[in-house]
Amino acid sequence: MGATDNDERLLISRPPLAAQEHPWLLIQHGRHKQLQSFYSILEDRCYVKKIPQLCNKYICCSDASGWLVLEDNNSDECFLFNLVSMEEIQLPLRESIYGICVLTSPPSDQTCRVVFISNKNHSLVFCRPGDREFDEQILEHEDDLECATAFEGKFYGLRKDYKTLVVLDFSDPKPQFRQIMSEPLGNQCPPDIIKIETYIIKSCGELLLVRKMFHGLFHNEVFGFLIFRVDFSTRTWVEVKSISEDRAIFLDSHDGMSALATKYNGIRGNSIYFNKPDDRCLYVFNLENLRISIFLPSPTVSRSDSNLHWVMMPTATH
Repeated sequence: MGATDNDERLLISRPPLAAQEHPWLLIQHGRHKQLQSFYSILEDRCYVKKIPQLCNKYICCSDASGWLVLEDNNSDECFLFNLVSMEEIQLPLRESIYGICVLTSPPSDQTCRVVFISNKNHSLVFCRPGDREFDEQILEHEDDLECATAFEGKFYGLRKDYKTLVVLDFSDPKPQFRQIMSEPLGNQCPPDIIKIETYIIKSCGELLLVRKMFHGLFHNEVFGFLIFRVDFSTRTWVEVKSISEDRAIFLDSHDGMSALATKYNGIRGNSIYFNKPDDRCLYVFNLENLRISIFLPSPTVSRSDSNLHWVMMPTATH
């Protein structure tokens, strides 16, 4: 018996099934971002979907269990959405635009917080799933953050001005940033570097800081990467030349993740997967030979109207 029209609509309105948990490149495209192409590195294949919950939505951040924090492009409405269970959790309305978002843990965890930070307004807001409004804290200018992530249930951020690492522990009644590094991150970049993008990611029980360095006439050519590991015992930055053949790093325009390369046949170890603004290609930087490989996940996607974001797709049966 062939598939019915309802079966076809159901199939296209749900994410693809992952035979094995691994990072997928989610490409939002179309005039209203109504289409989603899920690119599997393991299969070297794209699945085109039309998921209503992702239509005209901006992905603020994601976590390893398949949860996304989504924001409507036409309003301040935001909510949590799970790519596997299709569950939705509405979040309170916000009054401002926030540039940094972190989901500290899955919503089922009692320590879960959704955190938004606006450097422009020096404001931090956070809530738990189910809260009716956000708690807000006004930040000092020195607490403006360049990037942030969740690690072991806590919120970590890199201060913009001083390049020092701070932690925010939500077990305190009134959370405050606490500096945990004894020295700021220095500038180890070559002199011809014009622009730097910085990420903090968790990787195999470690906290890594990754700096993507740009050069060239239009400031969009990637020169290379610098990686630092946080040594919590000495409270210092330790430069890392190699992440070993068993690890890979995945970066998009504002977020990042890490995965065990040895666990997946098809992921290149000791490498950084990344993309560039207004570019539909996928790039892989090898930390050993310092060479860049280029892939085209979807030849039908236009570079001018697409957003690329890495998501972890756990295995599930729909």
